[in-house]
Amino acid sequence: MLNEQRFRMELFRILIIKVVYENTNEYQLQCPTPELYTYWTRHYEKIKHIVSRILKYSEKNKKKNILGKIYQLADNICKNTEDIKKSELPIRKMEHIFFKTLLHHYTRNNRKMTVVKRDWKNGKPLKNYNFLYKDIMCAVDPTGGVYFYDSIQMQQYFENNSELLLEIINFSNIQKKNFITKHLAKQ
Repeated sequence: MLNEQRFRMELFRILIIKVVYENTNEYQLQCPTPELYTYWTRHYEKIKHIVSRILKYSEKNKKKNILGKIYQLADNICKNTEDIKKSELPIRKMEHIFFKTLLHHYTRNNRKMTVVKRDWKNGKPLKNYNFLYKDIMCAVDPTGGVYFYDSIQMQQYFENNSELLLEIINFSNIQKKNFITKHLAKQ
């Protein structure tokens, strides 16, 4: 049911997000569920070490790598939200919506990651842990994707994501129009 490679990828992603949004390399997480204990003890410290090395490299070379650019964009979002909203560049508007969506998901989840606890026999979420999911928008599902406690939370999640998707489609259409216009002007 649990895929070890998937666990490592998700743990890496969670640690990167935690470090970027909380702007610290000092943290210690606990294994969120007994089902993950074996993988957690095997991989947590290794992945944490890898993330810290990546971050040290990023601090030295902020303008040269993608993580450094993510830091810069996150700083821009936090410090200059109004400037980004006013910007006429479509990519800046898309960046604003992208980070607004991520920040919204993060804050609606009480600034923590929650993993769905499932019954190993039938794969269904354990009912005695439902109280964990009521106050958050979504939880990470160990079988892949996200888990929603009710339809209202799911609707909020997809409304935010659809706004981002529409902005990406709009940006793509603007770029296509510019490309076609330039191509036709050359003929």
